[in-house]
Amino acid sequence: GAICRLEDMKVKGGARLVDAALATYAQTNGAHNNAGQPAAFADPEPWGDPVDGAGLLNTFQAFFCRFLILPTGAADVLASFALMTHAVDAFDTAPYIVLESPTPECGKTRVLEVLALLTARPWFTLMPSTAVLFRVLEEYHPTMLLDECQAVRGHGEAAENVRDLLLAGYKRGAKVPRCVGDQQDRKSVV
Repeated sequence: GAICRLEDMKVKGGARLVDAALATYAQTNGAHNNAGQPAAFADPEPWGDPVDGAGLLNTFQAFFCRFLILPTGAADVLASFALMTHAVDAFDTAPYIVLESPTPECGKTRVLEVLALLTARPWFTLMPSTAVLFRVLEEYHPTMLLDECQAVRGHGEAAENVRDLLLAGYKRGAKVPRCVGDQQDRKSVV
């Protein structure tokens, strides 16, 4: 299916791209594997050949158009975001994407699922506990794909912590201080 379509689009190494995407998605679809152990957020193996950035961006855009029904320009934004996640260390700030719709059940979760196939270290999650959120972000530096994030607008510690991370987390070097451990040692995350 996907390999044939990539070959039809003249994408070199399409099988390798699909294998890497599916392996990464399977490993990182959540912060824990089926046994409850932390999943490894694997980085994709670099290609042996130079990559045409514009061509890759077009391939990503076509991938989004193939599997999603999107408003005009949205596939370009998603493709740019996905590509940027692989080069985020080259920037001092990183963008956020917020998916909104006038009605429920319109495909926002599907967009995140497809985005997870193309982003670096995807962490597709619902509202994680505060402990999980801070530990996973600190240890793995994933691309957080937060579903049902309207909860962030709510009340409570989990919503407050996600808001704090979002307010600080777009900028290199930003920290969110927290007390951790039995001794309540102060530690900064992000």
